[in-house]
Formats: sequence, structure tokens, C-alpha cells
Amino acid sequence: MRRYTITLGASTTAGGKVITASANGSINGVQIALENDLIFCPACKSQGKILCVGSRIPETWNGRQVALGDDLCMCACSMPPKLVPNQTLRSRVIEGSPASAGVSSAAEISSDSQNDRTSEEEIVEQFFSLLDQIELPASL
Repeated sequence: MRRYTITLGASTTAGGKVITASANGSINGVQIALENDLIFCPACKSQGKILCVGSRIPETWNGRQVALGDDLCMCACSMPPKLVPNQTLRSRVIEGSPASAGVSSAAEISSDSQNDRTSEEEIVEQFFSLLDQIELPASL
């Protein structure tokens, strides 16, 4: 599965937009968005925050995960909208599906976000394959 990096101005499945991007890096001059950066959702008329979910190769800026396509927008909508990338230059190829990596459904994540997160997070074992530009296994 290919997941593209989210940048300032990227859309959501509810017609919203990423309105802050706090990474020091950029793609074609547009700042990269991170977990907890803000989105505006016209469907529920509220601001929300980016929640990183699903399989990913860990990448952090300022101690926060880089947002990727299909991460969630935690706004007032009953089902969280997903982020839709607005660029195709920078992506990650991740083998397997979110279900095989032990990721919760959007409904479960939405329910969890309504409550205090006081329980310990479950540790999930993930495996990755590094691929070169033509998607062949990278040699070390």
C-alpha cells in the first residue's frame, strides 16, 4: 500500500482542509503536516486535529509523527474523515493492510478519543520491506 505525505492545504473526505503544518520540512515549498496539526471540517463546522493511524514507517519531526494519507481528522463528525494527500512526490510503500497490522477501526478510534486515554497502548508488531524507486527490494 502506498501512503502519501500530507501537506498544508491537503483535503479531507468531508471536504475539509489541513490548516496548520508544523514540520520544518516541506515538499515543493509546502510545509509537511504532523499529528495534532489542525484541520477545518465544513461538514461539522469545527476544527479538529490530525490523528495518525494505520501502518507506517515511523518518521517524526519535533517528536510527532508525519501525517499520511488516510490518517484521521478528529473533529465533531461521528465518523472521522480521512486525510487526502494533495501531492504525489513523497510517499511510503507499506506492505500489508491496516487490519493485518492490528489497527483499530475508525469507529473504535473515534470512541476512544471521546474518553480519557488512561489505559496503556497495545504494542503491535509490524514488519516492513524497504523498496527502491522501482519497487524492488532494496539491497543493503
